[in-house]
Amino acid sequence: MSLKKDLFAGVKKTLVFSRDCTEPLREGVDFWIGQTCVKDTPLGKYRETDPADNSRFGFRFDTPYPKLPHLLEVDYPDDRPRVICVQDGVSYDLTSGLSTGGDMVCTGRMRTLQEVFWPRAADLSVLICTVSGEEPAAAAAIRVYALSELPAAQKEPTAGRRTFGIQYEDPCGTGASEGAMEFYTWLEHHIQFMKLTGQNRLVYPVNWYHGPIVPVGTQPHSRFNSVVAPDRRSYGRSKMEAPDWLTPLLERFDKEGFVFSGSLTLLRLGRLMERMNTDAKAVAEGAETINNVLYNGQIQGSCNDWTYPYHPANFPEIARRGEATRDMDLIYGEKCTSDMVSPIFNCLHPQVQSQIVDYFVDLAERYASHPSFTGLSVNFWHGTLLWFGHLLCGYDDYTVSLFAKEKGHEELAHIAGPDRFNRRYRYIMEHLKEEWIGWRCAKVRELVCRIRDGMRSVRRDLVLTLNVWNEPSRFAYYHGREGFPGREEWDKQLFARPSNYEMYRWGGLDLEHFTDEKGISVSVERGFFRDVEERNGRPVWSRCLTDPMWLDQKLLDVLDRTENSAGFHFDCWVERWGESRSYELDESDRENERLIRQLPDFTPDYIWRSNCIYRDEIQRPFFYRAGQRITSVLPPDWNILEHMTADLARHDALNVTAGGLYLDKSHTEQQRAFAKAYEKLPAVKFSHTEARDPVTLRWHTDGKRGWVYLVNLEPYRIPVTFTVNGEERRIRLAPFELRTFVFSFRLRKVGCRISVPAKTVKGYEKDTARALEALDRRNAARVVWQRAIPELEQRIRKASGTGAYATLRHLLQSYFVRLALEEDGVESKLQ
Repeated sequence: MSLKKDLFAGVKKTLVFSRDCTEPLREGVDFWIGQTCVKDTPLGKYRETDPADNSRFGFRFDTPYPKLPHLLEVDYPDDRPRVICVQDGVSYDLTSGLSTGGDMVCTGRMRTLQEVFWPRAADLSVLICTVSGEEPAAAAAIRVYALSELPAAQKEPTAGRRTFGIQYEDPCGTGASEGAMEFYTWLEHHIQFMKLTGQNRLVYPVNWYHGPIVPVGTQPHSRFNSVVAPDRRSYGRSKMEAPDWLTPLLERFDKEGFVFSGSLTLLRLGRLMERMNTDAKAVAEGAETINNVLYNGQIQGSCNDWTYPYHPANFPEIARRGEATRDMDLIYGEKCTSDMVSPIFNCLHPQVQSQIVDYFVDLAERYASHPSFTGLSVNFWHGTLLWFGHLLCGYDDYTVSLFAKEKGHEELAHIAGPDRFNRRYRYIMEHLKEEWIGWRCAKVRELVCRIRDGMRSVRRDLVLTLNVWNEPSRFAYYHGREGFPGREEWDKQLFARPSNYEMYRWGGLDLEHFTDEKGISVSVERGFFRDVEERNGRPVWSRCLTDPMWLDQKLLDVLDRTENSAGFHFDCWVERWGESRSYELDESDRENERLIRQLPDFTPDYIWRSNCIYRDEIQRPFFYRAGQRITSVLPPDWNILEHMTADLARHDALNVTAGGLYLDKSHTEQQRAFAKAYEKLPAVKFSHTEARDPVTLRWHTDGKRGWVYLVNLEPYRIPVTFTVNGEERRIRLAPFELRTFVFSFRLRKVGCRISVPAKTVKGYEKDTARALEALDRRNAARVVWQRAIPELEQRIRKASGTGAYATLRHLLQSYFVRLALEEDGVESKLQ
């Protein structure tokens, strides 16, 4: 896997805009909020925003080629920790962002961000924004080219091979991203981009917050999305019956040789919502409910999160009010009664299970005739209907009676009265906790296998993926929100709290149950930076976002034993909403309304206008009157590959996806290089593993052919000597590189030796000694330190002693090490 210097060298590029950012900004022509300054450094000159959150500068320009794909280049300094968000300010068309420094060593050079995009109109804009205090954005120069085409990568066959591609959490942006106002243009641009990067897999929602967004017979379905008009006004449009957009997509994918999996954020289903009984008094007196009953007797009538308003039936009231509020009359009578987040319905109730299984079979039957349709993927969130979410949920009469009957705990039947739910909870937690957890996990496994069996009765090769998330509500996963101040810090304290694997068990999902289940894939989300406004003031916990991702050994071991493990990397976004408002249409919207009603993908039942007002921009007549600030913050350049290659090194992932709300179009070279190496591998777990850290080698042979891949887990080049059937080969692995070899003969023996640079080894030795000294000085009376330090010190010493430098690097950057160093007044930074 090697990165080309210029992916677009063979394409005709026409310069349409160029700007030296250090030139004086011009009032009425350029744009800036907050103070900016020009710095003259050894790297060269560049313009930097002030450290205040949301400071920004930008430029507007025209392109004579609005129908062609374009390439943006931003030269930026890699000289200190920064969060640099690149946006057009009104849509997701030109949206990217990166974080430098911190866990990643700064190169001390000027680097270039390249991003492919499609213009929405001839009038374009680009903003350079900072969204994290003390980490100012900066840029030296901006160039924009029109491209004659996007060059296609060499295509690998997908049959029997591993797949790599794009995964979405949010389906709302089809009219506000990739230069598209409607689905068909959006789809064509995705196909062009997948050909450019060599990606061959798309995981996209078929079910979102309020149920199906494709037409099915078993459940009510609907659709809505955002649309940004050519004049940059933003609208929402909705339809109470979803159009069939998936069939055209699958038809195109059938022809292109791509594969598709439908994802489900399964929080609500209409037929279940119609049968809710949230009358706590009636339930306390013995009435039946299919809703979840919490430890305190509360009946769960909502997920109690941000998802409650997003049903088309609610939007007219939202537009009338100007915003969504929890006191609204919501469809199906949903009420946000508290901040206790958990599934609305009891996953063990027969009525709930029957509807869920029928729904999955319905989806499979509708789309299984397409070879590109490979199955369905369930996002396990706090409110997902296939589990309990946490230990505070699930104390209803049906569930507890079933547990008592099957496990022989007749004493539970004697816990009666209106307060029985809380008394049951306290008794079970005191006497039966582990048995209760194990029993619930076994019941959830039975439900998951019923769904899998129903899908496979339609087509034998369909796969059900369990996509377990840490984002966007990891704290609520474990305990709910009530009574847990400081939960952000608690989440980082990996060595003082149970493994994520164990906490998933508390919610009812034991991933160990699925390690060898045919037709079931397991994927655990790894998230990039999110909500970095919390990093203002630089609290230690805010700079430690990755401990569970890299150091949760129990979870990684389970994934490594899983026959069909996958990797998903969530391109989290930073939200800067301003004053978010919705509006009923007025006369000034009539032309855009006419345009939106004529879009070819669907005719909406309702259209409303939305906007984010930024008061500091109102006096800037140069800029658009509509606004939107959402940007992913991703690692720069080759650092993006660390997460992908780790999936192979840690658990030999059979497919890898990344994404969130829009395409990551700023890592095209890295995506293409990874795809070229990865998609050569057969979609089976490899038989043999050598030298796991910092270089992992895995190999597999089928008797006639053989495959070998090597992964460098470190951010520097590592010389490797590996042998195949006694023949020696020497290579140099680039930082975070995947290198694949395919042989036309049977492999008998494969091995490797590596040589980590001596300077790097000495640096790790110095950092290790400093970290251990800092940990030794902590106050032993603090319980959290007593829990964390023994295991942490043991793992640091083991990693250092065995030369497991990738693991050691993350241990030295972990929460408790950083905290100990900060209390000693020492900056936590690797040498």
